[in-house]
Amino acid sequence: MNKIIFYLTVFAIAVCIKTTAQQNCSFDNRYNGLNNFGLVPVYYNYSSRQLFYNGIMPLNGNAFLGMCRGINDFKVQQQIARYDQLTKNKKRLVALTIVSGIGGYLLSIGSLAGFSSYRSSDSQNATLAVGALALLACPVLAISTAIPHQKRKEVVFRDLPAAYNFYVESQTKK
Repeated sequence: MNKIIFYLTVFAIAVCIKTTAQQNCSFDNRYNGLNNFGLVPVYYNYSSRQLFYNGIMPLNGNAFLGMCRGINDFKVQQQIARYDQLTKNKKRLVALTIVSGIGGYLLSIGSLAGFSSYRSSDSQNATLAVGALALLACPVLAISTAIPHQKRKEVVFRDLPAAYNFYVESQTKK
């Protein structure tokens, strides 16, 4: 019970600190502040996967992505479409990984259950081989899943902020 109270207290303190930091953050007058998401340039650090307003205030990648979905600019929309395609590919690979893992496990168990006698039929050997291949496909698919995930991070923390900043610069020049 004491641990629960401790964790809730730490969580409440963290929320208070974050809220205070957001309220005390000052902006230049030309950017109209953060509340109306005026044309504020976003600074990004791809190596640490962070986004910042004015180089000070951290910005959530998902919130930035949601904000950019409403911008009617070709380069920004192109990066969002790329992100969405990578997300779709990642979901497919995750589903294939789950299906191959379950299928391989079930085929292996089914074929091993058929080895009750010392003689095995060719169909049982084939079933065992297919199950083994399905189980071996799991790590390959899991590694393949990491590739679209890293490319999605690349879009959110490097390419999309660059396109957004180009859009901001073109709008402030008008």
